[in-house]
Amino acid sequence: MLASNGSKTWLRRLHAIIGILSSLNLLMMLSSGLLMQHRETFGLEDRVISRTFLPASYRTSDGTEGVRADIVVTDLHSGRIFGPIGLIALDVITLSWAVLLLSGIFIFTSKQLRLRAVDERTKIAMRVSQEKAQMDRRSLA
Repeated sequence: MLASNGSKTWLRRLHAIIGILSSLNLLMMLSSGLLMQHRETFGLEDRVISRTFLPASYRTSDGTEGVRADIVVTDLHSGRIFGPIGLIALDVITLSWAVLLLSGIFIFTSKQLRLRAVDERTKIAMRVSQEKAQMDRRSLA
């Protein structure tokens, strides 16, 4: 059975909200992944990120000046830059991506099934109409 309009509306809203919030994570993952892939091109191994831009508890053993940029980018990509909470947050965001994927598939397939059902009803109505017209012509002859 197809979902009712109320549940579809709720699902579409949930899909949109998760999509908007997750897009921030996707943007961060894409940019940090690109930086990781081209760390030599951007010279990240030679650059240092100042402690003023980093969480206070992040890699304190690396000194007071800062942390190498390639390490910061890798830790940002994995969520480790924010400690255990960052790892949990990344897990929650990953699960939200799964919900987004599944809800998108459900929304798409339910619409396709609905369109097919309407198409079938239209075909049946046309057949009935044609048969009725044929019967009317026979009765007139």
